[in-house]
Amino acid sequence: VVDAAMKIAELQARMETMRVNHELEMDELKAQCKHEADELRREVRTLQSKSEDLKSALQGAYAIMAIEDTPFEHWRNNGYDAQDAVDM
Repeated sequence: VVDAAMKIAELQARMETMRVNHELEMDELKAQCKHEADELRREVRTLQSKSEDLKSALQGAYAIMAIEDTPFEHWRNNGYDAQDAVDM
């Protein structure tokens, strides 16, 4: 009976050590995941900002292209003289 009680106490102590170690490992993994998630969120915000900048640049470029592609005849047909139509 004494040997069984000692064995039970020993197993309980080992189990408690394993539980504490597991808890420490889980805390470390949670902290690592949180850090990585924070980095990914920052990266996403940076990419979103760059995407918006590129979108604005493209819209500006398309607007300029639309103006540059407007044919000479369009301006002439809308009452502009030849020099103004060339300047457009």
